[in-house]
Amino acid sequence: MGCYTCADNIDDCKADKKYVLTYKKDGDYIEFEMSGKKQWVAVGFNSKKNSMPGTDAVMCATISGDVKLQHYDLTTKSLPQKTDPLPPQITFIDGNYTDGKTTCRFKRKIDASERSLKSLDTTHYLVFAYGPVAGSKPGYHTWRATTDKEVNVQIAASIIGGSTIDAMIKAHGSLMTLAWMCFAAIAIFMARYMRLVWEDEKLLGQKVWFTVHRGLMILVIIFNTIGIVLIFVHRKGWSEGIGAHPYTGIITFGLALIQPIMAFFRPHPDEAKRYIFNWAHRTVGLSALVLGVVTLFLAVFIKFLDLEKTGLPPLIVFCVGVLIVLLFDIYFCSQQASNKQENITAEADAEKNKRYDAVEEMEELKSMPSLSSSGRCLRLALFGFVVLLALTTSLSLVIIIAMK
Repeated sequence: MGCYTCADNIDDCKADKKYVLTYKKDGDYIEFEMSGKKQWVAVGFNSKKNSMPGTDAVMCATISGDVKLQHYDLTTKSLPQKTDPLPPQITFIDGNYTDGKTTCRFKRKIDASERSLKSLDTTHYLVFAYGPVAGSKPGYHTWRATTDKEVNVQIAASIIGGSTIDAMIKAHGSLMTLAWMCFAAIAIFMARYMRLVWEDEKLLGQKVWFTVHRGLMILVIIFNTIGIVLIFVHRKGWSEGIGAHPYTGIITFGLALIQPIMAFFRPHPDEAKRYIFNWAHRTVGLSALVLGVVTLFLAVFIKFLDLEKTGLPPLIVFCVGVLIVLLFDIYFCSQQASNKQENITAEADAEKNKRYDAVEEMEELKSMPSLSSSGRCLRLALFGFVVLLALTTSLSLVIIIAMK
């Protein structure tokens, strides 16, 4: 007997797992039994790994309390069409729906004479899925996986786990996570906090903060470009049926590309209209970061990725951490504004009263460095926190994606 379960071990193929498939040879047929904790469960056969188009799928769906056997020939990415009537090579044996779990048995002839059926006398990648039923029709799958290797169902084998996410999807998710949660976040906060701390230090002929900021943003664009190419190659075009994620992703990528173009045409720091570039650069950069993180949130809610429980915590921790930094920043800015107002008031009083000691005090204030020691320490502390936050949360999410 062959067996597949999405669990980490196969002590008992009949155990209460969220998806179990068993199969055995019976003369000219293969007898299958599958169960899953949804209204429909399915097994498919495909010559390509992690591909839905080209899948020959058999589904057991609970409709109006009865389990019905259905066949689908997934020729394209569009909505699959049920094969009607059911091919005679597939025979329903029995099925039931109990405690939210659909179970059924069927047998299928090894030699397929039907055009829509794949012959079971050769190896195939097995595709597993389950999902809800809406009315009398199966809804979009909430979980999907494929075998890591091709399987011959005529030979008994135990298949543990399987791949729920293709390597290209994992690479895409990992690259985008590092690009936005790590590189972009560190680059933006470096420009915010380290500009004055490293005001005089140089690296590669430029100020240190600027050299590092620019290098990180170049990595953001490189990682985004590779990630988008990978997902387009994997999906063979535009991704459909997964909500707003691809749309926000493309917009984010567009914003990232705008940044170096604007920077190339930026005015000299001493020019009168430099402030226009500064505000445009900040606005586009922050918008890209926010939308990039939103796109990551949308990704963990894509059903077949099954990342909602494990992928959300790192994203939430990242957002809470950034919020804490922003609150400190607001407080820091308000303190600076208050001190500046006090200095202006003191200068006005000195001018009004013409007192030498007050004027002398104001001259001393003017000669003070632009960043106090306390301000320097606060900036270093906030930036250090951002770096630690970005590294830990992004790497945690990358590890979670890699382990799926």
